[in-house]
Formats: sequence, C-alpha cells, structure tokens
Amino acid sequence: RHTRYISVTGVQTCALPIYPRFVSAVDKGNVVSYKAAYERLMGPTDRTHISEFTLLDAMKDAGIPFYAGVDWGYVHDSVICIVAMLPDGEIWLMETYAAPGLEFDDFLEIAKSFRDKYNVQKWFVDQAMPGHVKSFNKNGMKSPKFTKDVLGGIESVRAKIVNSAGKRQFKVINNDANKKAISAIVKHRFRSEEHTSEL
Repeated sequence: RHTRYISVTGVQTCALPIYPRFVSAVDKGNVVSYKAAYERLMGPTDRTHISEFTLLDAMKDAGIPFYAGVDWGYVHDSVICIVAMLPDGEIWLMETYAAPGLEFDDFLEIAKSFRDKYNVQKWFVDQAMPGHVKSFNKNGMKSPKFTKDVLGGIESVRAKIVNSAGKRQFKVINNDANKKAISAIVKHRFRSEEHTSEL
C-alpha cells in the first residue's frame, strides 16, 4: 500500500491508500477459468474441459445463490451483472451483459433470460426508474429498494479484490461475456476521493 501526501500552501492532501491492483492473468489472480472455478467447488478433477453449464450445474447443486446488478444505461451502456456469493464470502462475477441504446422492452427480455438461466434471488436495479423496477418485480425478478452508494460500492469491491490478509475474494469467470468487465476493472484505479486537512 502506498499513501501520498502533498502540501500546497499550508494544506496537506492525503490520497487514500492505493490497494493492490486487480490481476487479470487467468488462474493467477482475480480471473479464473471454468475448470479452476469448478475445482474450487468440487475438488481436483482429471477432466480437461469444464463447460459453463457444468460449472453452473455444480454451483446450483451446491446451493450457491446468484444476484444481479442492473443499470438502465441512459448515459452509457445498459448493464446486467450476475454474481454468485460463495459461503466463504468470495464473490464471483459470472456474466456481464452490456449494450448501448436498448429500449426497455428489449432489456426486459434479456433480463428474463438471465432470470431463467441463473434463478437469480435478488435484482439490485437502478432505482431512478420506478416503473422499470415495478416491471421487473411483476416478471419474477425481485428488486428490493435500496439507497445507491457509489463510493461504498467501490470500497466493497476494492476490499474483495485483495483483502487485508492478501486473499483475493473477488473472482471473475473468464468468458467472452466478462471481457468488457475485466477490461474496465483493470483500467479503474479504485481510488477514493482525496481528503484534505489543514496543517
């Protein structure tokens, strides 16, 4: 961890520590192959190929819950992220869908396909469009009300990328659907707003 202090005309600025970066090398950091994820759940296997559906079936058999995060995408891409929460606190990003300029009806149909594939327990959707939230609820996608906390979300992810004990608890399944998410995470600096204090 590194902390930088800058003094300018009697004001000391301290940027919060920059945590170890996300490691995108497959099976050597935060990004894991289907086989490594499967072995994490089931133990070592001699199988040379593990498919997405083999892993998904093993996860469902183990009772691992899936959750979704949704952004309607009025300023940027419409996004659906599917995550799994393991019993030991690890979070796995299973799949990410991102597309620009979708009409809500099209987005709803895509969300239904994720609902059916993962049996998502809760959908954490952008609360800015109450009518959209209501449509999700009507279509079996339980969407609890919550208060959006961007900085808190960044801190939560950062704490999982590498925790204080050096363990990586945020994993991204290596697949085509997650390539854009991996690229975005690698580019993100995960730095909080700077805090200042007078000397």
